[in-house]
Amino acid sequence: MLYESRLAPLAKMIVAAAACALCLSEGGVLAEEGTLDELRNAARVDESPDPSPPRPSNDDDCRSDCDDDCENPFNELIGTGCLFLVTSPFWGPVVAMSDDGGQNDVFVPHPYFDGRIGGEIASDVDRPVRSKSWGGRFLADYADDFQGVQGVGGRLLLQNAYRFGLDSEFVYRAESLGASRSDEFWNGDANATFRFAQCDWGQMRTGLGMNWLADPGGTDLGVNFTYGGDFYPVRPFVLSADLDLGTLGEAWLVHLRATGGVAWRGMEVFAGLDHYRLDDVALTGLVSGVRVWF
Repeated sequence: MLYESRLAPLAKMIVAAAACALCLSEGGVLAEEGTLDELRNAARVDESPDPSPPRPSNDDDCRSDCDDDCENPFNELIGTGCLFLVTSPFWGPVVAMSDDGGQNDVFVPHPYFDGRIGGEIASDVDRPVRSKSWGGRFLADYADDFQGVQGVGGRLLLQNAYRFGLDSEFVYRAESLGASRSDEFWNGDANATFRFAQCDWGQMRTGLGMNWLADPGGTDLGVNFTYGGDFYPVRPFVLSADLDLGTLGEAWLVHLRATGGVAWRGMEVFAGLDHYRLDDVALTGLVSGVRVWF
């Protein structure tokens, strides 16, 4: 009985210490958060603070500020300069490509087709053999941020001679978290586009659509603005760049991609950089793949 009374407190301490260590270990595992989980939480958790109550307005102060601004002779000049810069991504390519807005163009099977210089858009005046009123392309790619996150995706772009098109992208992302643990989800977008500038050596498009993210926990949606283009400087090279700006769930989304490739007949092999960001969480890595025109 004496030994039992002395060993009882010691046994309780050992049991308590083991339970504490187990809790800390489990807590550490649960607390470990990968990049994909951070992206998911950014889209699904609104951590913005409650808006502060509006400050009581003072009509006299507002009127005084307005009077001061109106008396500044440089305000109109500054406003014109800002408008000039903001709209330049749209009128700049039109001027650079000498695009008159014509809609009588046709598509050839692929860039640099039949010895011609440039992309898949051709003039209807010099209609080449095997031309058509629409064009399509599909790419498959692989991306890696070299920190445990990989992505495999595809993108489909369809366009017609009237400059309208459909642009859709999907990506499967997977991350290894160690100890036989992993995370994964699907994300992508779908947009209606308009080709606002084009010439023999390039084309630019923009559009609106939606972003999405899906996993077993649910699906999140958002709005998307897309802007991008393809350029054909000299056979057999192809340069492409795309920018997506929008929302996904509760987060702001930025997706930027720039690639360079080599085309042979109806196929291009490319590589470049891909940057995907939701609020302050970002995935940046290398991307490579194959694009096919049809």
